[in-house]
Amino acid sequence: MCIRDRYQRRVRGACWLMRLPAELHQLQQKLLVADDPVTRANAAASLQQECARALVERGPSAREQLEQAVWKACFYRPIEAKRRAIRKNAMEPGGEALLRGAMVCLMDRILEGIKFWAGMRELLLASASDLVPSVYRCHVFLGDLERYAQQHNGARAKCWDRSRREYEAALTLSPGSGHVQNQLGVLESYEHHTIAAMYRYCRAITSPTGFPQARSNLEELVRTWTPGVNRDHMSWEDVPVSYTHLRAHETPEHLVCRLLLEKKKKNTTINKQHYK
Repeated sequence: MCIRDRYQRRVRGACWLMRLPAELHQLQQKLLVADDPVTRANAAASLQQECARALVERGPSAREQLEQAVWKACFYRPIEAKRRAIRKNAMEPGGEALLRGAMVCLMDRILEGIKFWAGMRELLLASASDLVPSVYRCHVFLGDLERYAQQHNGARAKCWDRSRREYEAALTLSPGSGHVQNQLGVLESYEHHTIAAMYRYCRAITSPTGFPQARSNLEELVRTWTPGVNRDHMSWEDVPVSYTHLRAHETPEHLVCRLLLEKKKKNTTINKQHYK
């Protein structure tokens, strides 16, 4: 990473911290530097109470800024730093001990985040009825944390049900959220449900709020997908059927996939004719 990138990252981090009120900033620092589990738990509980109180006192835009600041400063950035450390230790010879320690520390931070945002959601639900956007963001944060937990729990068989439930709960509160549609598409891609993932990414792109990252995710999925590979998830490929039969039983997901593949095939044909 060049010096300019490091400087920009530090500036962005400082901007997020500047949005935290003084009392929350002090609690956030205690949470990040504490090594003792009891001290960390007390700091997280105090931060949770103060954050809930501050959200009730603020307007909608200020609430989102505060929630994003707490999420990024206390959980997202530390978790991403530990994930980078794990990838680095995995590449180095003799880094097994460091890798195990980093994995334990990462899972502790993830479980701490799950407990924090689950408690925050309950506090917000009990405080006021106009905090629905804040509850929505709690569901999104919990979905991300549950996804991280499955990625790093060491189990060979992954279960994304908890993460999916949180994202679907968030989608119920905000049906036009492109962010949540993209996250559901990521889960579908983890399970090799290619058509369902394409459908979710398309919904994310065309949603009222939009989500720019979904376009690159969709392009990457289409580029790397070979039709016929995921036969276990495409029941119409189990037996030979006519094209008319497929069109008659076409779902919205299949329609999106077919149009994308036809466009890709058409572009490939034009390119081949151009270079002849």
